[in-house]
Amino acid sequence: MSRSRGRHGRPRDVGHAHVDTSESHAGTSGLVPRDIATAAGGLVQIDGDPIHNAEHLRTARTNPPGSVTQIRTTRRCSLYGCVMGRSGSETRGAHRRPGVAAVAFLVSSIAASGAFGVGAAASLPRAHLKVDVSVPSVLAGNPVHLWLANTGTSSVLELSSTNGAEVRNVSGTRYRFDISDAIAASGRDVWVANASSNTVTEFRASDGRLIHVLGEPAYRFEVPVAIAIADHHVFVLNQAGSKVLELNETTGKVVRVLTGPRYHFIHTVGMVAVHDDVWTANGGGKGTLTEFSAASGRVLRVATSLKARLNTPVAIASDGVHLWVANESGSHLSELLASTGTFDRILRVRRASLDAVTSMAVADRTVWVARAGTKTLVIGVNSMTGRTVRCTARKFGYPAVFSDGRHVWVVDRTQSRLSEVIPLTGKVLRVISN
Repeated sequence: MSRSRGRHGRPRDVGHAHVDTSESHAGTSGLVPRDIATAAGGLVQIDGDPIHNAEHLRTARTNPPGSVTQIRTTRRCSLYGCVMGRSGSETRGAHRRPGVAAVAFLVSSIAASGAFGVGAAASLPRAHLKVDVSVPSVLAGNPVHLWLANTGTSSVLELSSTNGAEVRNVSGTRYRFDISDAIAASGRDVWVANASSNTVTEFRASDGRLIHVLGEPAYRFEVPVAIAIADHHVFVLNQAGSKVLELNETTGKVVRVLTGPRYHFIHTVGMVAVHDDVWTANGGGKGTLTEFSAASGRVLRVATSLKARLNTPVAIASDGVHLWVANESGSHLSELLASTGTFDRILRVRRASLDAVTSMAVADRTVWVARAGTKTLVIGVNSMTGRTVRCTARKFGYPAVFSDGRHVWVVDRTQSRLSEVIPLTGKVLRVISN
């Protein structure tokens, strides 16, 4: 992985790592394993999982060279982040983000070490880009275009879905891309949720022209981490406030705020649009699923853990007909009918645990899940046959899965890679990287 220079600023040395002093790294996500760099001192390992604050960096810098410090935590992880507690305690409802110095140190350490350039298959087609894929976080796409949030450069990279070629790089301080944790494309526009700056950015899909940056004081986003678009309305899930803001897709203005006990937005981990309605997966207790009308915001139904066979949901996906929910405990997916919320069946995942699933995607009747942590996993379950397929062409660092409606794409933050996967077989078609 190479780092941008020139207009992005000159790096300066801090210990054995490089820190870019420009604002281009200000939006870098902290969802990367800590055990990738040693700084000036010894190695710090945090459950083999994400770094969350500068305290862990200070520990790394003060350790003697060659030492290893193990920091054990409890955590609740999703694609949007992990909430963590020390000494066995768990902090819920918080979204911990690293400071700018910690982020810059982290990104430059990955770049300098090249630690995750493993498992590459030389025979796979590669799309070489003018703009680096740098700590990518989330992806939205269709069979023609892809939009990849590059948190390492605070930009959105548009690619061709057919050959991976670079179309354009949407960047600049006016877009306010800052730890972009969600992205959605609908009609003529692309919407991006920026968790760190508490903003939502809308730009035109055809040319990248900025349309709106929505933020304080009118919007009061509280760590926006998911976006769903249905019936000409945009819904933004706020992780910290346990609420959903409904926006007019044309004007960007707030229509209403969805909150209160009837919605069951407690530790909500995901949100999907199904026709003219929206479903949320709520992780409070054993969990619930909430369906509400996109047109009115009215709650249509709530599926309880007993009826939906839930065990603390961690991710949700839909193909427009069914819903699939990954649970914190167990090795199964709960399948429901999206039109009624009626439980259909359990899909078993053979010889795999889904306790740290961070994302789900559906393509060609196959439900794909990605698990991060000490034992990463990218695996698909055929919803017709129950057959399990694995993506074994490479080792992943911190993967997340997305669908363009045709194929599955694996976004890997730590390896700064994008892999195109055939849903039915798990075969990697293409790798897009630096």
